[in-house]
Amino acid sequence: MIVWTRDNLSRLGERFLNRVLINFQNDGQASVYFGNTGRGIIPNYEIKHSNDSVVTYRGQNHNPHTLNQFEEGNLSEPFRIDDIRDAINSI
Repeated sequence: MIVWTRDNLSRLGERFLNRVLINFQNDGQASVYFGNTGRGIIPNYEIKHSNDSVVTYRGQNHNPHTLNQFEEGNLSEPFRIDDIRDAINSI
């Protein structure tokens, strides 16, 4: 299990994080939650948009997941678009 924080988001790498940014769909008020289970290489994630819609994604290909939501206990703290950009800039 890995716990994602602002201090270790950059471990996901620039390519992965840029794909996450694309899935924000320019919603500056959206939040992303990364899965804390697994080895922390390509975590699944969900994005909660400003209109309260939630979309889950497979970390492997960044395509929508078949689940509507992941279990809250398996998710990281929320990260905003600026957190993702800061992690990319720190790489």
